[in-house]
Formats: sequence, structure tokens, C-alpha cells
Amino acid sequence: MPTWFRISLFATALINLFGAFIFYPPFRVGRQLLNLPTNTDPLYLSIISAFIAIFAFAYYYLALKRISNPLLIAVGLLGKLVFAFSLLYFGFFRANSVMPIITALPDIAFAIIFAIWLYKYTTYNS
Repeated sequence: MPTWFRISLFATALINLFGAFIFYPPFRVGRQLLNLPTNTDPLYLSIISAFIAIFAFAYYYLALKRISNPLLIAVGLLGKLVFAFSLLYFGFFRANSVMPIITALPDIAFAIIFAIWLYKYTTYNS
């Protein structure tokens, strides 16, 4: 695993952990600061928070153990794109706010990094 990708996995894990905290139901103020919906069913917020946290720990584990797992990275890439585009849609068309759009940018950046790594991994390992 290249060092640049290992560092990006650690960074992704940290950002995901922050995201899991933001969507944790009792943390309303975080969602208010980012101009995200605050009057949402806690069950849905808990599910979102849990999935984000699970991926945070998975990225951390891959980076810590230097494990190259293209399937997890591909699923993570798609998840980051879906999450980012959901935030972009919400920011542009529902909230009329720049904060959800700014919040989507790290996920877009990490999706690009994941895509680059997947391309290099599949090119050199086929």
C-alpha cells in the first residue's frame, strides 16, 4: 500500500468519525451548524451514524494493517459519492445553503483519491 493512500485512509477514518458524531441523534448542534435537518427521526440518524462509524473503523484498520482491499475501497467510493451528492442536492435545492455543499467536498475529494488508487491497483495487479 502506498504511503499517500495509507495517509488518506487515516484521514478518511478521522473525517468519518467526525461525520458519525455529527449524525449521532443527541448532537443536534452539529447538524444545526452545518445547516442539516435537525428534526429527523433518531432511528434514521442512528443508522446513518452507525454506518459512517463502521466505515471509519474499517478505513482505520486497513491503514493500520496496510491491507489493500479493493472491494471495500470500491464500496467506500460509491458510498462517499452517494453521500456527497445527497448533501449537494440538499444544499442546492432544499436548504439553499452553502454549508451542506462545503460538507460534501471532503467526501468528493476522498472518492477521487479512492478512484485513483483503485485504477492504479487494478492496472498493476491484473
